[in-house]
Amino acid sequence: MGFSISTVLLLLLVAGLLMVQVFLSKMQSKWPGLIMPGVYFLLATAVGIGRLFYNLQTTLPVILGDLLALVLFNIPTVVLMVIYFSCRKKNKQSAEIQKMNIHDL
Repeated sequence: MGFSISTVLLLLLVAGLLMVQVFLSKMQSKWPGLIMPGVYFLLATAVGIGRLFYNLQTTLPVILGDLLALVLFNIPTVVLMVIYFSCRKKNKQSAEIQKMNIHDL
């Protein structure tokens, strides 16, 4: 069983988005790295609220299903935030090392 073209394109799209997130997270300013996680969080929240208003039922299984959908839709947000914090930590460490090297001179 081989991969279809759509699967390969989807994997390339995901890899490209992750590379953009790494690039934005490594920038000097901290704000560009927060753009994509913020957008994903807003989209997941909009979908969660939309599901809640679409069902208009207040039974426990429906509410739990909507909450589960909200958590699942926020998985990309968590992944992007992990990338963001790991890149920012590396930037901070390299800046401290550079500061120490300048101080030693």
